[in-house]
Amino acid sequence: MESVSIITLNYNTTHHTIALLKSIERVYGKALQVIVVDNGSAENPEEILTKQFPWIDFIRSERNLGFAGGNNLAMCVAQGEYLFFINNDTEFGSDILWRMVDLLSQFQCVGMLCPTIHYHDQPEKIQYAGFTALDKITGRNNCLTKAEPGPAGMSLTHYAHGAAMLVPRRVIDQIGQMPENYFLYYEELDWSERIRRAGYKIAVDTQSAFYHKESQSVETLSDLKSYLLTRNRILFMRKYSSRAHLILFWIFFLGVATPKHLLKNLAELRIKNSWAFLQAVGWNFFNSVHSTSIGYKFNYLRHDA
Repeated sequence: MESVSIITLNYNTTHHTIALLKSIERVYGKALQVIVVDNGSAENPEEILTKQFPWIDFIRSERNLGFAGGNNLAMCVAQGEYLFFINNDTEFGSDILWRMVDLLSQFQCVGMLCPTIHYHDQPEKIQYAGFTALDKITGRNNCLTKAEPGPAGMSLTHYAHGAAMLVPRRVIDQIGQMPENYFLYYEELDWSERIRRAGYKIAVDTQSAFYHKESQSVETLSDLKSYLLTRNRILFMRKYSSRAHLILFWIFFLGVATPKHLLKNLAELRIKNSWAFLQAVGWNFFNSVHSTSIGYKFNYLRHDA
């Protein structure tokens, strides 16, 4: 049986990490390499985690490296032929890994495989069963919530979900690690794009269910999240659009999306969100697509986010 390394990041949510590790221990025992990267939490959870789970590999980063940076740090010590990247607010309900590994072993044209992701508090309800392609004008896409199995129970998709993605080591060796210039949001879309452009397919195993504690309720969009989502949406489109499509995207974004966003936030008196949105647009005018700068207002993320 091929070896698997499970990788997860912890940032100020040690209770979630403990619940995840308990689910891994319940389903797999201590047979798998499990790497926990603490991404600069306010309090170092190393003693708490390694005392309760001495079989894990714990890595502590003194500063927040972002989603990609933390996962890339773990890749350097991962020993598995397959790497399973999962959010720490997820849990295993049953053994899904060996089926997924077997699928990747059989279908080597698949470079990344995700399980269906279900809401933890409503296990019968699917959060993710794939993504549609990004619209070349709006830069938007949709998350599919209905599993449509194809050959061997898999369904092809355009993009993976960052909460749970299984990737063969050979694919990572070919395309490289996750891009670190996004910091948070859009990394998995960028990685998915690179994997597909390398000639691989991305698929969802509709017979493997994984459970995510993300809330189904509409949460208030913070100024930080508004900044990063806007900044990274534009960054992704700049990186992967043709010249003609990028011009059309900018016309749509500045002529439609920007007024709509600003009017909505001003009407709701969310001034910080409006300012964060404008900062994100400004960042894209003054930085290259490869810049790792976050933006001056949010530089503290490198240490405290």
